[in-house]
Amino acid sequence: MLDTGMPIVVPVALTAVGLSVGWTSYTRNVRDRADNARDELRSALVAYLQQVSLLRRGGAGVAAALTLPGQLLADSWAMRRIRDELDLAQKAGLMPWEGLRRFGDRIQVTELADLSAIAATAGQDGSAVVGTLLARAESLRDELLADEHSDAHRASGQMSTPGALQVFIIAAWVLYPAGTALLSTST
Repeated sequence: MLDTGMPIVVPVALTAVGLSVGWTSYTRNVRDRADNARDELRSALVAYLQQVSLLRRGGAGVAAALTLPGQLLADSWAMRRIRDELDLAQKAGLMPWEGLRRFGDRIQVTELADLSAIAATAGQDGSAVVGTLLARAESLRDELLADEHSDAHRASGQMSTPGALQVFIIAAWVLYPAGTALLSTST
């Protein structure tokens, strides 16, 4: 490139543009994967909350009700992650709800902090929180469904633009030869 007489600024600028495009696309990819993982964790949290409430209704203690579903439902990565965090909390001498709160703060999932607050109330007051856990699971499920509906509507809107553009292109492709034939015969 130096033999062609091109100034050195051009390859340097192209390299800088390539680096910035690569960096931002990789960052966006990582951010999207993290958001998808958070959504998957929220979905798994609905099942977890339902299992915790069933165990509490069955008479299990708060700590047992929080740790047992993570051990039994460990077939998904989200449940394994919850189980691992509860194990870490136990090894650190913390209550299970404290482990869930720390995990929620670290990965920025506020629903885990909500669950932690509900469980801490049950652990300190001894109150029956089955209804609260089930209500939280229901509201979280409704939030997830609303998010999925809004994503579906957004995707539908994005699909209509290329469809309309395709109709115009096909119409132009069909009408152009007819229009040129009409114009050439009239002259």
